[in-house]
Parts: sequence; structure tokens; C-alpha cells
Amino acid sequence: MPHPAAAAIPPERTGRKGLPVTLAAGLLGYGHGATELVCSCTLTRVLDATDLAAGAVLWFNLLAFVSQPPVGWIVDRLGRPHRFLLLSAPLLAAGLAVSPWWPGAAIGLLGVGNCLYHVIAGASSLRLSGGTAAPLGLMVGPGAIGVSLGIGLARLPAAYAFGGCAIALLLGLGVGLVGGPAEEADKVGRADREADTRVRFAPLALLLLCVAARALAGAGLGFEWDTSAGTAIALAVGAVLGKIGGGFAADRMGWLRFCLVALGLGVPALWGGQTFAVLGWCGALLFQAPMAVTLGGIGQALPGRPALAFGLASTAVYAGTLLPSRGVAAVMHSAAGLSGVALATALLLALGLAGGRHAPAPVAGTREESH
Repeated sequence: MPHPAAAAIPPERTGRKGLPVTLAAGLLGYGHGATELVCSCTLTRVLDATDLAAGAVLWFNLLAFVSQPPVGWIVDRLGRPHRFLLLSAPLLAAGLAVSPWWPGAAIGLLGVGNCLYHVIAGASSLRLSGGTAAPLGLMVGPGAIGVSLGIGLARLPAAYAFGGCAIALLLGLGVGLVGGPAEEADKVGRADREADTRVRFAPLALLLLCVAARALAGAGLGFEWDTSAGTAIALAVGAVLGKIGGGFAADRMGWLRFCLVALGLGVPALWGGQTFAVLGWCGALLFQAPMAVTLGGIGQALPGRPALAFGLASTAVYAGTLLPSRGVAAVMHSAAGLSGVALATALLLALGLAGGRHAPAPVAGTREESH
């Protein structure tokens, strides 16, 4: 069953053109994967061909992740976020096209295009979800496999790499435009403005800390057997399955109950996974499974602000990945460290979800709004 605060996000149960919710969210996810593939492939090739290195990565991350909250705030103020999704396509295409000659400009274009797709597709998936977690997992999940495939594609000859990126961009953003909420649910109208849109600051802070803690743990965790492109892709597939499957399972079992079970099973799997690949893969999958629930909780703590909610979640992920060091890696490779991170994550999630409960609010996309 969905979280009790589900009414904070419009329960529109059809996508654009009458598509089923799961298909509409899956199309957004396909576009997300394509966006990440283009960015990771082009950025990898730029880094291999120039001496920009750390500065280029920082420049890209600032534009792609740190800028998401202010961009999300603007998108929420403008209303109807999905109509702006097409803006990301020409930016990504331009970044891909100029990368052989102007790498700095390419990184800037890719970063802004990546930011726009994340914020707008994320807001669309939150408005599409109706307070459930499954559509959120479908939208976010494919990003991990896109990153891994993009890095692999960058190792091919230039013609294949650029051709693959161009095809992914055309197909991915094309289907992404078809996905998303029904046109009426995409509007931010009178019902949204008159609803209870008070920010739940304490739950929001707890859930963002939960996101950052999981990102820190994921960045600090490594496996002895993860030494090739094949194992990296296998782990990315596990992350995708965990995020997507976790959303569906959480809606059936109850959000908090599912997350506690997933984390409880994931920690011992990660213990053994340092040596045994199958256990490590399962542990990584289970550790990613609460993602959709956490994102849904953040959206409910920021009612009426789906783009800002998604932007803050993305920035929290980036913040968590900044901290890993040898000390963090050593902690994550110990049973006590893994258990402590899992316990902290579960506690933050439980408190955040409990504090975010509130009375149902009027929703957008209903008959009442249109009059």
C-alpha cells in the first residue's frame, strides 16, 4: 500500500495520450538512460583526449547536479514541467557535436542538458506517480545502466561512439517526450496553489540525509571481483533492477516495511559479497531498492514542488559521493561499518516517512481544477 501521505501528489492514473502509468514512467526512464549514456560517453572521451581531468568533472557535476534545485524551483514556478522536456535535447546534441573541438563548451552544454532532463522528467514522474513508488523507480532506474554503457561506448572508435550516442539521443528523448503525466495532471493550477503546500522541513532533511548516506555507502563500497567492464555493467543492471523492483515491491508490502526488509537482507549479502560475486550483486540490488520510496517521501515533504524535490534529491546523491576516502572505504568493507550505515539509513528513512504524514490535499488534474 502507498504511504499515507499519497494525496500530496496528484493521483493521476494515466500517462500522456492515455498510456498506462507504468509505460509512461518507463518511457521517461528510457530517456533518462539515453541522457546518461550520451553524457558519460562524451565526457569520458573528452577526459581521455584532453588534460582537463578533475576540473572538467567538477564543472560538469556543478551544472548537472548542484544546479538542479534552483532550476527545479524555476520549473515549478512556471508550471507544467513536462512541456519543457524538449529543451534538453538540443543542448545534449550540441555538446556531443562540438566535443572534438571545444571540450569545455561541450561539458557545459552536456551539464545543462543533463540537469534539465533530470529535473523535468523527475517532476513529471512525481506528478505521474499518484503517491506510489513504482513510477519513480521506473524513471530513475535506467540511469545507472546508461552511465555504464556510455563509458563502454566511449572506448570504441569515434564513428561508433558518436553514432551510438546520436541514436540513443534521438530514440531516448523521443520516447521520453511521449512519457510523463496526462496533460491535465501536468498543469500546476489553482488546486495546487490553494492546497496545503507547507514544507515539512524535518522530514525533508532526514530523507535527504538518508539519500546522502546511501550514496556515500555506495561510493565507498567496492568488490574484489569487480575488475572488468562486464562486472561493472552487471552491477549497474543490479542497481536498475533494485530501483525498479523496489518501487513495485514497496507499493505492495508497505513502504517502510519493505525498506527494512531490503536493508536487513542486503547487509549480510554485502558481507559475503566481498568474495562471492552473486552475493555482492544481490546485496547491491537490495541496497538500491529503497530509492523510489525515499524519492517519494521527499516529494511528499515538498507538496506542489515536484521539480525542486527531485533536484534536491539529486544534489544529495552528489553530496554523498564527494566524501568517500580510504577511511570510508575501510568502514564499508567491515561488517560493523555496513551494519551501522544500514541502521542509520533505516532510522533516517523511518523518521522521515513518519514525519511527512499529513492530511490529504486537493490535487491537480481533476475535474474541479478545470472549471
